[in-house]
Amino acid sequence: MALSLWARSGFRYVPSPPPEWRTWLGRPPPLNWIHPFLVLYLFSALILSLTRMSAGWHPFTGFRHLGYLAAFYVFYAVSGGLEDNIWAVFVGGLSVLGLEGYRHWNQCRPQRGEEEEGLD
Repeated sequence: MALSLWARSGFRYVPSPPPEWRTWLGRPPPLNWIHPFLVLYLFSALILSLTRMSAGWHPFTGFRHLGYLAAFYVFYAVSGGLEDNIWAVFVGGLSVLGLEGYRHWNQCRPQRGEEEEGLD
């Protein structure tokens, strides 16, 4: 949520890079290239999370997705389409992180039950 609010403010308090950097890096990717990669990332992240859920893996990988979402916010900001696409990244990230949180909660539920029985 904090990352999305920061992106909504236009990444306030981040200094803009010098013009030499922009010429060195080249043109930003066009928006019609970023959209399919966002869809591909969201689809593959959801499939991987569902696969981990069925396999019973325990490590929580939700924080890794924050880096990917931040990268998409930056790509949209550099390309000039952040204002129009911020909700797509937010809702997609919310679904991925929500599924990761549910997977982690669902896997920890039996352990919590055992601990509560030990306390009684």
